[in-house]
Amino acid sequence: MLPPVPDVAAWRTLRRDAVTQRPAFEAIAARHGLAASELSHLDKGTHLVWATRRSVIKLFVPLWIEDASVETTLLEMVAGTTLPVPQLEAQGELDGWPYVVMSRVHGEHIGAAWRTLDDRGRSRLAAHLGETMAALASLPRQRLQSRAITQDALIAERRDRILLDQRERGGDEALEIELRSFLADLPPLMPAEDVVLHADLTDDNVLVSGDRVTGIIDFADAFVGPSTYELAAPACFVTRGSPAHRDSMFRGRGLEPTPALIATTRAWAILHRFCHVARMMREAGVATLAAFLDLI
Repeated sequence: MLPPVPDVAAWRTLRRDAVTQRPAFEAIAARHGLAASELSHLDKGTHLVWATRRSVIKLFVPLWIEDASVETTLLEMVAGTTLPVPQLEAQGELDGWPYVVMSRVHGEHIGAAWRTLDDRGRSRLAAHLGETMAALASLPRQRLQSRAITQDALIAERRDRILLDQRERGGDEALEIELRSFLADLPPLMPAEDVVLHADLTDDNVLVSGDRVTGIIDFADAFVGPSTYELAAPACFVTRGSPAHRDSMFRGRGLEPTPALIATTRAWAILHRFCHVARMMREAGVATLAAFLDLI
């Protein structure tokens, strides 16, 4: 029912091909009493996702099969909490591909909502995002301990990978020179408690209604790590360019916006595993890494 996906090129082809995907999702819908006639293709994210009005089906590509167990573990961990997250409805396997069925959380992507809010609305939303991060960080971390990484180990991992990653993600020689200087001058990052991290709180994964967060989705990249790492993605995608909104997010998280915290957030923004520096610089309308860091 599903074609073989031996490499990233095959995954990219399948990810764009909703016609080929549909029979698998219709079969899963039938298994779990979902209305196949309602199925619609959602094209965000790494794995294959379709939804009905009530539920979401996420089918995990075997290239990254470990993501299925992480997502399932997190959905079980957040069940019964006040966090605005999907509830796990079912899980299974189709032709060797694991899947989960989740309740659908509604709202619009935070980037779209952000543009419609006035200054006060943005501050309230930034604060609520911080509060949501705090609630996520308070989860017991024992079940995710196999994916724990210390701050020092994470910095070392990213130092080793960042230049290669950015070349693969569209960076040019000028950006590489700037990144080498950034790494050479990297200040000590402030100590941070190890907590459960969503680890990818970008525009795609935060849903809102008005000035309230209504959904946090896609937990496949979660791990236990330094709490300050979580601040980096929303600082790039949401509060970028506004110290006041950034500080509202920090305070919602229960942190004071000290120079050390701001410097640490800027550092994690560039060191982040999923950072696409060249693309973010283009979207921000800046030509240098220093100018981009000034926006955070």
